[in-house]
Amino acid sequence: MSVKLVIDNLEISVGYELLETIVDRIGDHEELQDFYHKMSESNNPDVLYALAYYDNLREDTIEFLLKKGEMRVVERLLNDSTRIAKVSEEQIINALEKYPDTEVLKAIASNFSDINSDNPNNILDKILDMAKDNLAVLGDIASGYDTPKYILKKLVKHSDVDISRKAKERLE
Repeated sequence: MSVKLVIDNLEISVGYELLETIVDRIGDHEELQDFYHKMSESNNPDVLYALAYYDNLREDTIEFLLKKGEMRVVERLLNDSTRIAKVSEEQIINALEKYPDTEVLKAIASNFSDINSDNPNNILDKILDMAKDNLAVLGDIASGYDTPKYILKKLVKHSDVDISRKAKERLE
């Protein structure tokens, strides 16, 4: 990717460090969606990470970042209700399978009610299966405001006292 900055008649080449700064600082604006999409073609993981913070990404940009991105990019994309609502159930499942990391699981679990799916509980059930020994993920699910009662009832019986307590508190 070749990037140039043009101001009046002055033109300078933009290296990866300046590009990262521009993408990080340009702000989250709907009119920049085409710019964000073009920047998603960058090979700089820090540019992709900066992009993953913006809510005004087009769905095809999000899809591209999910396929191309590193785990931290995927986690950042999915750790927001606005962005996760633009992601299909299939894309979520692919992300879970590709990145079964604690932070990705927690990001999806904490925003599961915003997932664009007929039954987001299926995704939460999949996370529970994947995280059966991951106390950090189970703790987040147990304390989640949108966690369905049938899952909280399962977690009340968990052997870890903190998970059990959190689930009981949410059921009250």
